[in-house]
Amino acid sequence: MISFKASLVKAARKTTACLPLSLLERGSGGRACVVLYHAVADRPPAHLKHLLPCRDVASFRRDLDFFLERFEPVGLDQLIDGAIRGVSLPRNSLHLTCDDGLREAAEVIAPICREKGVPATFFVTSGFLDNCWLWQRHLGSVLLDLLGQTSEDRREQLWKRFCPADSSPISPRWRDFLISHDTELRPRLDALAEALDFDQAAYLRDVRPYFNSADAARLLRDGFTIGAHSVCHPYFPAIAADRQVCEAVDSLRQLESAFGIVCRTFAFPFGADGVGPEFYKTVRANHPVDLFFGVGTGSVPSADGCLDRIPFDYGAELSADRVFRRVYVERIQRRLRGDGRTTKAERERS
Repeated sequence: MISFKASLVKAARKTTACLPLSLLERGSGGRACVVLYHAVADRPPAHLKHLLPCRDVASFRRDLDFFLERFEPVGLDQLIDGAIRGVSLPRNSLHLTCDDGLREAAEVIAPICREKGVPATFFVTSGFLDNCWLWQRHLGSVLLDLLGQTSEDRREQLWKRFCPADSSPISPRWRDFLISHDTELRPRLDALAEALDFDQAAYLRDVRPYFNSADAARLLRDGFTIGAHSVCHPYFPAIAADRQVCEAVDSLRQLESAFGIVCRTFAFPFGADGVGPEFYKTVRANHPVDLFFGVGTGSVPSADGCLDRIPFDYGAELSADRVFRRVYVERIQRRLRGDGRTTKAERERS
């Protein structure tokens, strides 16, 4: 038998889908709206191509125009004052964030935000700075692209040589293997890269996937803010609690040291799942943090000071209006359910 609450949520889903966006905004119970991007590119590079869709430049410009019509952009300090300290925010406040420290964020997103007067915070994975290291999942995306250019026989030979022995023969096997969160697979990916004659050092030098220090310094000069996003972008549910703390505290300190800034915001890689209350307490005991950022449809900070963000990593076919409709409907459903769950899709877009 379907419970009354489940029936109510199902009915709400059908009803809210037809409501004006302004009513959905009010019904969702949100205060400040925080949106999340990773990169904007007309032709996503190989290291992003198989990980997440990217807005193209025209779509991103339309997004910002939509934001400016419906929201009042606010800076990070103003957002913190409103979200944590209870200072009144403008109605329909919005702050734009961008994760990882990808080159497209500095070269595409930042200039367009500056042109349109939209404040933004760039959460930098400190270990990516200056292109010293290619993250495992970015490497996996490149290798998946290269495998698509090889023959089926060659792919089968490589699979037998490098594949996990216990993998399912009916799964989308290469993608599961190459885009895995399992860091123990990294040596196999490095070996596969050699077998495919892929030079990681040359890719880092020539493609430059990530910020250089000069990019980050320019963002600061242009009035943008920078926050921490871990040292090496691990999947927090898969690592020990003490390493979770080190990833946060070390990244905060590294960015402060590198750029002479006060860094007091941290965005979780893949969202805040797998993190307990003790994490927030321990991090704050080692480094002052004003606000943590997750990913999902939550609209107010958690008791630990973690604010969810709305992911905007979609192709051009999904307008900003449709993204917000999805989020507001989900927020209303979550309020009816009384839960705070983050979906797998939301985590994967972090």
